[in-house]
Amino acid sequence: MATLCEEIISNFVTKHLALLEEERKEECEQSTKLINASQGGVCLKNVILVSYSSCLGGYVIAEFRSSKNNVLQTHSLSYGDVVGVIEGSNLQNLPIATGVVKFSKDDCIGVSFEDVNSFSEEESAIYTLVKLANDITYSRLKSSLKSLARTNKPGKVLADLLFGKNISLERIKISPLLLDSDGELKYINQNLHKDQKEAVKFALEMKNLAIIHGPPGTGKTTTLVEIILQLVLAKNKLLVCAPSNIAVDNIVEKLASHSVKMVRLGHPARVMDSTAKYSLDAIVDTSSSTQIVKDVRKDLNNVLKKLKTRHRKETNAELHSELKTLRKELQQRESRALDEVLRGADVILSTLVTASDVGPLKHLPDDHFSCVLIDECSQALEAACWIALPMAPKAILAGDHLQLPPTIVSQKAEKGGLGLSLMERAIEKFGKEGYRLLTRQFRMHADIMTWPSQEMYEGQLEADSSVAGHLLKDLPCVETIDETEMTLLLVDTAGCDMEEEVFESSRCNHGEAGIIAVLAKRLVAANVPQTSIAVITPYNHQVELIRAHLNHLKGIEVRSVDGFKAVKRKSFCCPWSDPTLSESWDSSATDAD
Repeated sequence: MATLCEEIISNFVTKHLALLEEERKEECEQSTKLINASQGGVCLKNVILVSYSSCLGGYVIAEFRSSKNNVLQTHSLSYGDVVGVIEGSNLQNLPIATGVVKFSKDDCIGVSFEDVNSFSEEESAIYTLVKLANDITYSRLKSSLKSLARTNKPGKVLADLLFGKNISLERIKISPLLLDSDGELKYINQNLHKDQKEAVKFALEMKNLAIIHGPPGTGKTTTLVEIILQLVLAKNKLLVCAPSNIAVDNIVEKLASHSVKMVRLGHPARVMDSTAKYSLDAIVDTSSSTQIVKDVRKDLNNVLKKLKTRHRKETNAELHSELKTLRKELQQRESRALDEVLRGADVILSTLVTASDVGPLKHLPDDHFSCVLIDECSQALEAACWIALPMAPKAILAGDHLQLPPTIVSQKAEKGGLGLSLMERAIEKFGKEGYRLLTRQFRMHADIMTWPSQEMYEGQLEADSSVAGHLLKDLPCVETIDETEMTLLLVDTAGCDMEEEVFESSRCNHGEAGIIAVLAKRLVAANVPQTSIAVITPYNHQVELIRAHLNHLKGIEVRSVDGFKAVKRKSFCCPWSDPTLSESWDSSATDAD
């Protein structure tokens, strides 16, 4: 007979599986409309394949350029996007290959593929790149839910805690390895503020669950890095996750200055160049036992060069057969070193989707991890969190549920509760016993901070003296004008004949875009660096309109609200989808309704 907790979990799973299906259906419908209408820059037409090169993990990077001009047509394909390659320009044709964007420049775009067997032998063949959704993400979300009720992994205690009726949380003594001679916690970062120190101590004392609530600019990542370092000193093995690659790389960069054995999991095209040396592929590639791997990769590159050469002895079929054999050998040799690298790491970092036990983590025993830490938990679907949580008996959740929630496309799924994050649900259940709030912020002028502090954080935020009164005019070389002396400027356009245009998928306002452009140009004229100026708007049409006004000011960043967060779960899909690539989490700008 099922227990009450098992029944609650079963009901949760049934409900969320249905909501995920609604979300998936709505994404497909909206994206197909965009593709058919050629809106949103989701297609890149009339490109030719100019070169191949191998990259980590046996992947092949194919470089595409315009068949007509020196620059590519305007498009929104960017680093980390999953794309399908169509031969020709008919969008109704099925993709001949799927890959992930490695880089995107004005004159070329690089896409990594598992193989290139499907591409035409004709050098002049024309292709179209189309942004795709990735079915494996939904597959893993659904799989995590289905296994939730029957899991016997270490994280079962977390499922019982978060779904059961018990609302009390246990505390434990901090490891003696972390204490000084007086029995007090020794902090590694001596510059932590008192609320950050309290949050660190709280996270170490909680037996199974701790939540760090970090409002904007309060040093949440700095606090999490301290927690990670302390747990490593106490001989723990950690799995650190976030819903997006950018959020994961942010932690990797902060940990890089410390002596931590860490491994960053993820598709090579989704790992930032600055953190690539910590990737699983890079560490395996540079280990002392992989000279043979390098030799195999060298042979692989030679075959790839032959594929793009007109005069050769071998046939195309022979080269692809050799390529397939070399890739298989490369992957086999790399996998032998993979197990050793993963077991030797103190911290393994990945997106939530990549943390699936069908990925690299399948090489580790069930009881390998002592703790799972999820950053930006408030922006992740709860189903995604349950991919990682079963792997450890303790979880630390961090984020701010009072900022942007998970991005949900389907209104029906939103109303059904798909957008309710695990972090928000846990705070609601356990109250102040379950979390610590970071209160000192180091980002905003006190005038900007006051409203959100009063309206959202019960007036508990305080501005650090380093930012409480800082103004644009205080920056080096910036001139003193009205716009650089004020902290906040509100422009009321009501009654000014600036009507909003409404489209099926977005909105825009030409008059307001013009005002924004004038203000931005005045700031630049006052020597405010272009890279220090950002324009945020709720709608993608308005993003494009403002970018057109500021076309000559390339350093100013213009994005939607969700685009700036850069940690949203968003992808486009076609009538076809990609069953092979993982992680459809990217930083695409999306409309906020």
